Amino acid sequence: MNEPRTAHQNAPITLPGTFVWHEINTPDIAASRTFYTELFGWDVNVADMGDAGLYTTFVQNETAIAGLTQARGDAGTPAAWISYTAVTDLDAAVQQDDIHIHVPPTPIPDGHFALIADPTGAVIGLFQDQPEAPIPNGAPVVGTVCWHELLTPHPSRAAGFYGPLLGWTTRTVDMGADGTYWLFRQGERDAAGMMEMPDTPAGWLCYIAVADADATVDRAVTLGGRIRVAPRDIPDVGRFAILEDPAGAMVAVLAF
Repeated sequence: MNEPRTAHQNAPITLPGTFVWHEINTPDIAASRTFYTELFGWDVNVADMGDAGLYTTFVQNETAIAGLTQARGDAGTPAAWISYTAVTDLDAAVQQDDIHIHVPPTPIPDGHFALIADPTGAVIGLFQDQPEAPIPNGAPVVGTVCWHELLTPHPSRAAGFYGPLLGWTTRTVDMGADGTYWLFRQGERDAAGMMEMPDTPAGWLCYIAVADADATVDRAVTLGGRIRVAPRDIPDVGRFAILEDPAGAMVAVLAF
């Protein structure tokens, strides 16, 4: 992990349950670096982490977007985007019922982190003592992470887990033929979404803001990616698609 910073320009503050960092676990760092820089136009910083080796960070306009890490089979994430949320007491957080610990609380220069799976199998990171990060507000910046969504076969069970862990409440939205959409709430703002996906392994999905969803999908396919959900409109929101990068990690794009 590296120092988490958000792209939204606000008064710096971090609340428990705020997403503060992202990493892409990949079996081929060089190939993933090429794919994402070509797809989103990100720059790259490489830092020497001593015994931990080199750490690659994607950067846009001096704002860190995500890090690249070598996939580890024991972490349960052969190729995946991992989102990290802030917690106030990491040691207490990993004692919660129904939690599966992939990486126990571990000190790093920025603080302490752990990697866990919720009771439905979705992997998420927890981070304590992170530098202050703004609460997302205003229009998302193209090229930055703009939304997080949990895909799970058991939304009620997941909601009961994340409430005590991150202080989130939930509300539901009737999406008609698309079923029920769950919103995780952090105080008065929407922190993340959740969809019931009975036939899909549980996992957190990151959305990247783009100027043109269709053009981004076409570019991703040219670069070796695959389409999981073809571009489609979300009424009153924008146009989105879900992709797989060449290593198999899922990521969504959203044009507002």
